[in-house]
Amino acid sequence: MRVSVTLGDLMLAPRLLPTPAPHASAEAARYFDHRAAIGRTPEMLVGAELDVLWANAAALSLTARRGQISLGDNRLVLSPRRQEDGLRTFLAGLGETAGVWVIPAEEVWLVRAEPVAPAEAPRTWLLTWQAMNRPDRYLWADIGAHLRLTPSETRILLSLLDGSTVAQTAADLSVSVQTARTHVRRIYAKLGVGNREQLFAVALPYRWG
Repeated sequence: MRVSVTLGDLMLAPRLLPTPAPHASAEAARYFDHRAAIGRTPEMLVGAELDVLWANAAALSLTARRGQISLGDNRLVLSPRRQEDGLRTFLAGLGETAGVWVIPAEEVWLVRAEPVAPAEAPRTWLLTWQAMNRPDRYLWADIGAHLRLTPSETRILLSLLDGSTVAQTAADLSVSVQTARTHVRRIYAKLGVGNREQLFAVALPYRWG
C-alpha cells in the first residue's frame, strides 16, 4: 500500500523512520529531530520510484528552489528528466553497498546513496547531497593531525588541494610567497612527495565529497 506523505509530514519526518534500536532513548529522538531541523547537509530517504519518505529541513529547502532538484507529488524530480532514469538505475545497481552518483548539470551535485532495507519492508536509500561548486564543497578529516603537519602547513595544504596556486595561497593567508613556498617544501618533505599529483594522492583518502 502506498502511503501519501504531504510536505508538512516531511517536516516531521524523523517520526516516520523505523523504530529506533532498543538501546535508543526518547531523549536521543530529541537530538535526531534537532539535527533534522538544523543540519546543513541535505538528506532524504527515497524509494525505488524516487518517492520521498523523509527529508530533513536542508533537503526541503533545496527542493523548494524549483531548480534542477525539486519535489512533485512527494517524488524527487530532477531536471532534465533523464537524470531520474539515471538515478533509479544507479540505486537499483547498488546492492548492499553505498555508492556516489554525480548529477552533471549547471550546478553539479554529488549524491551519496546508502541502502536502507528493514526486514519485510521495501528497499529505500538515504541520499546525502553535496554541492560541488561551492568553496566549501569538500569536507576534510583532521588531516593535519594525521599527517603531522603544523596548523600553518595544514592551511597551506588545504588551499593547494582546493586548486589554489602558491601565489593565491599566500595572498589568501596574508603571508609572503616565499613563506608559502617554504611551507610547501616542508609539506612535501614530511609527506615524501615530489609534486602536486603525488600530494593529492596522499591527501585524497581524507576527503569526503
